[in-house]
Amino acid sequence: MIGKRILIVEDDNATRRIMSHLFARKGWIVSEACTVAEAIARLDPPPDRTVLALTLPDDRGEALLRVIRESRIPIRVVLTVKLHEMVEEARGLGADVLLFHPFTADDLIRACQLDGDS
Repeated sequence: MIGKRILIVEDDNATRRIMSHLFARKGWIVSEACTVAEAIARLDPPPDRTVLALTLPDDRGEALLRVIRESRIPIRVVLTVKLHEMVEEARGLGADVLLFHPFTADDLIRACQLDGDS
């Protein structure tokens, strides 16, 4: 059986490492990226889930989301949003789940669960 794959796209190193560790402990196969360009390079093979920060150093997370949607890659995208000013903008980007800071590890795991997971 092939493990569940997740791509964590977050520019804060500590946050990305914590998320990666959390999912690895849950049995996920984890890939990491800190820029949109790195994330695009890690879409083949496509992960089952992507946790995507809205603000990244080389572009906004919506650029990656647009690539995913236009390519019709079947990935559930969890978009993390930090600033309240970004909420309305984030709602229209087409993410499957919006997760607002601060969120808990349980919130993150729940947002990324695959169908049939408990």
